[in-house]
Amino acid sequence: MRGRTHLLTGYTTWATGCALVTAQPSLPWLLGGGMLAGAGALLPDLDQTGSTAARSLGFVSLLAAWIVRAVSGGHRKGTHSLAGYATAGLIINGVYLLLCGVAHLPVPLWAPMGLLIGWAVHVAGDMLTWAGCPLLYPWSLQRQWLLPGWLRFHTGGNGGAAVGEGIVAALAISLCAVVVWWRWLS
Repeated sequence: MRGRTHLLTGYTTWATGCALVTAQPSLPWLLGGGMLAGAGALLPDLDQTGSTAARSLGFVSLLAAWIVRAVSGGHRKGTHSLAGYATAGLIINGVYLLLCGVAHLPVPLWAPMGLLIGWAVHVAGDMLTWAGCPLLYPWSLQRQWLLPGWLRFHTGGNGGAAVGEGIVAALAISLCAVVVWWRWLS
C-alpha cells in the first residue's frame, strides 16, 4: 500500500480504539496518539529505500532504511513478521524507558502504544494485498493473507491499486466515524 493509506489507517485505528475504550478521550490522547499511530504505520516500510518513511527525514531516515533493509532481509520480510514486530517493540519500549527513566522526560504511555499499534495495522493492511506478509520470517518465507484470493488487491500502481486502497481508506474512515458517533452522541 502507499504511505498515505498506511498513515490514514494507523490514525483511524487509533481514533476508533480511543472511542471504544474511553467515553471521551482527551485531545492529546486522541491527536498525539493518532499521529504516532500514523507514523508507526509507516515504520515497517523502512525496509524499502523509496518509501515515505525512508524519505521523511532526508539523509537520516534514508541511512536508517539502508540499515533496516540489510538487517531485515529486504522488503516485506523481517519488518513485516512477528519477529520484526517483537524486535520493534523491544526497541520502541527501550527508547521509551530511556526517555522516561534516564532523561526524565514526561513521555506519555500512549507514545509507544501508538507506534506499535500503527506497526501492527500496517502489517495487517499489507496482508489484504496480493503480496501478503511472511509472518513467520526468518523461519519461513510462506506468506499469509487476511483475505481470500478473489478479495485481495494490488498496490503501488494506478487503477486497481487506487480502487483497493480507496476502499480500505473509506472503510477505515467509516468505521472510525460510526464508532465515534456511537460513543459520543449516544
